[in-house]
Amino acid sequence: MSSRIWIAIAFACELAAQVPARVDVERQLWTSIKRALISADGDEYFQSSMKDAMLPRLKGTLISVVPNESRNALVLGLADSSSPEVALLIHDLPRELAPGASVEFEGVPISFTRDPFLVTFQVDEVTKPFGAIAPSWYFGPAMGATKSGRYRNNHTRVEFDLPSDWTVEGTHPSVDNGDVVILRLLSFEGAFAAVWMAREKTKPAGRQVLTSVTAYEENGVKMSESRTWIVTENTRVLFFARATPYDLPIFQTHFDPIISSAVVP
Repeated sequence: MSSRIWIAIAFACELAAQVPARVDVERQLWTSIKRALISADGDEYFQSSMKDAMLPRLKGTLISVVPNESRNALVLGLADSSSPEVALLIHDLPRELAPGASVEFEGVPISFTRDPFLVTFQVDEVTKPFGAIAPSWYFGPAMGATKSGRYRNNHTRVEFDLPSDWTVEGTHPSVDNGDVVILRLLSFEGAFAAVWMAREKTKPAGRQVLTSVTAYEENGVKMSESRTWIVTENTRVLFFARATPYDLPIFQTHFDPIISSAVVP
């Protein structure tokens, strides 16, 4: 691992430890990064601490989509929804992503300009916050069924074990042509899990698994969430769990066997 990546990770960890309650961690991280970039030593800071290093997850609001050679550039505002601050170079433009949409991303900064201020990232993909992909207004037929302790989705043919102490609370279409299954573990009050899945052609060959955990605050209550992606050539699946920081590690031990049992075409 390069020294630049270690610097970026150390910076993010130090910042997260200092962030008080009721503060948006991703925005606080970006505020600190931007403050360093606009300082007198901003160019040196970018070259030594940011360029070609994978930064932690950030989030912003889509302002515009600009064609850029063979790729698209998604221009985002991170501090607010109207001031362009970053451009994300991405090969495959997500469907139904319009100006004003909230997006999350992880990427590698490759260039920086002071005037106008703009940091350009190379990214593989962007995602929408989970709350935006699970509408509660759906009243149509179930999108899958559980048989002999195993759930199977009708559209994607994704299936996974559903132990007897878990229940399917509901299924919904997502705004990006996927399906969402909401799961509950009866012994955990206030915690929940969900599975988002969609049939999408992707570049990676074979099965890839990536898990991340983040912390945030909701209505004054500290929460943690985990996200585990399983990506194949034809299907993308997100296993998502949300609970208090105290409950999530235990809740995750119950959720992990479900993830491990998944069959993704």
